[in-house]
Parts: sequence; structure tokens; C-alpha cells
Amino acid sequence: MKSKPSPPRRANLLLVISFCLLLAVSYLFISQPAYDSSVLQNTPRIQYFDAEDSYILQKADGTYWLYIVAH
Repeated sequence: MKSKPSPPRRANLLLVISFCLLLAVSYLFISQPAYDSSVLQNTPRIQYFDAEDSYILQKADGTYWLYIVAH
């Protein structure tokens, strides 16, 4: 005779199946904003710089600031 799974085992199985389904469903959609940020619309997205036109400054509190000289 086959015995029925015990209630904790059923609960574990249900939990595993639920998490697998939730993971699969989460890949069905991607939430994105309806429009681009207005801050980025009028500025170039890539800023090229090298050691000649930039430097890193370490402040007294241990933070660092990257300064890029505008062309």
C-alpha cells in the first residue's frame, strides 16, 4: 500500500512549486517607465576623459571626488 505524504511534506512541496511558478511568472514582464528622464534627455550620456583632463580628490572624511575639466 502506498501511504499519503505527510502534511508537512505536502506543504513543502506546495511551497517549492509556488516559488518555481512565481519565478517563471516574474520573467513574463518587465516594468519600465513610460518616458525617459528629462535630466538625461539634454545631456550626452557618455563622457570621455583621461588623466590629462580629470583628477581624483580625497577629502578629509575619507570620501573621493572625481573632477573632470570641461572642454
